[in-house]
Amino acid sequence: MTTTGLADADTDADAAAPAPGDRVRSAAIHALPILVLWVPMLVWFLAFKPGIMTNDSIDVWGQVLSGVWVDWHPPVYTAFQWVSYQLVGSPALATLVQTLALAWAMSRLLRVAVQIGLPAVPVWAFGALVALTPPVGAFSVHLWKDVPYTVAFLLVVEFFLRAGLERLRLVPPLRVPAHVLVGAALLVMLLVRPNGILVALGTGVVAVVLCRRRLLVVGVWVSALVLSVLVESLLYPLLDVQDPPPRLQAGLAPLDLGYLAVEHPDELDPEELELIDSLSSLRVWREEYDCHWTGTPMEVMAPTERLTLVREELQEAWREALTGSTLELTTAHLCGASVAWNPVPSASERVRFETLYSGILPNPHGLATTPVIDRLNEVGLDVLEATRTVGWQPWFWRAPTWIYLFAALVVAACIRARSAWMALVLGPFVAQQLSVVAISGPHARYMLPAGIAAVLALPTLARTVFVARPGPTATADRSAEPAEVATDERAGAAARTP
Repeated sequence: MTTTGLADADTDADAAAPAPGDRVRSAAIHALPILVLWVPMLVWFLAFKPGIMTNDSIDVWGQVLSGVWVDWHPPVYTAFQWVSYQLVGSPALATLVQTLALAWAMSRLLRVAVQIGLPAVPVWAFGALVALTPPVGAFSVHLWKDVPYTVAFLLVVEFFLRAGLERLRLVPPLRVPAHVLVGAALLVMLLVRPNGILVALGTGVVAVVLCRRRLLVVGVWVSALVLSVLVESLLYPLLDVQDPPPRLQAGLAPLDLGYLAVEHPDELDPEELELIDSLSSLRVWREEYDCHWTGTPMEVMAPTERLTLVREELQEAWREALTGSTLELTTAHLCGASVAWNPVPSASERVRFETLYSGILPNPHGLATTPVIDRLNEVGLDVLEATRTVGWQPWFWRAPTWIYLFAALVVAACIRARSAWMALVLGPFVAQQLSVVAISGPHARYMLPAGIAAVLALPTLARTVFVARPGPTATADRSAEPAEVATDERAGAAARTP
């Protein structure tokens, strides 16, 4: 069938419901790319079954077993693992489900490239290769809240990418289902990570400017915010979810005040310096402090029992420091969260920088790595160890490397189209970077969502830079949502019809 014929068939679909056979074929075509992206993640699962678990993961599993849930790690993720425990008695099912969800979200973002004209086979092959790399494949089998957050972030980026391409008349207009989906993604982001609120607010402002249906966008973003508040204020108490212990409620106070005590002691009153000294001597702070708080963990300089005793005083002093020493603390956070903006590791990050883990840490619950294929486990460990070296950091674990490449293509697309609309597609990435700086997040996993999204969006942006801008007929208001078009080929043909 010719391109024109495909476009006509797509238009005719508005008038006639698809036959049952067409529905099956469409479902198969949409499922196949997900499977292609899921298989590489399954390889990592076979190597590290039932999943990679750190202290945070083990703490969540302990809550699942005890039935006492604490609102420190997200209760919604604890509930997710509770379901896995009830069904199979282990975290394995939760690991498999989150890898499948990640493959699905990746397929949606890559499908945009196919719909604007790139051949499907190379796009899905590229996606499978990305899924096999440690920052995606090994990351997907970590039982961390960061994985569902990444799924949600990819959906938000897809929404922004389609909105930008809609402005360039390269894809059909976004319809209500796309807005509902991004609303669900925002709700997940709000419920699973503390910086989710900052990303939601930042992307909401940009989305109102970028999207044509502004009232709908406002409704979606506000609804997600309201629902998250209702879940945390009404549902969690009903489920008897407990507040975190006082030592955890101290937040960034010891880190930020410790920085001021070491680098800018004149910014603190004598009483505040004594407060820091009560945690550990100022001499220890000067010798051990590192803005990334990974070389010497905060537990060393702010022991739990001492931190609990002075938590309220620390938080009061910290609130005063936020307004009185804003510039100094901004500098501290830029240092601590350099993974958010600097592709090159700092001197201290060359010594100690947290990427991914290599199995299940010792625990009292009898959890242990039981690889399905031992050889895969050996290879996986070797690959993880090799990519942790300083030379590989910018390519595997420093998201800004890919964010800046993506941004360069966005600028080129704006110049090519003589339109600045595509620049707003950077909104989710900038929001994620700023939110990680705000929480002074030093680990690679805090920026992996943006790094993965940037890599997956590269084919779409590369195609946008070199594709001719469609004429007025390409902006016809089709009733078919891009994600609902029967096949990738038909959607791509419709978008390319002059």
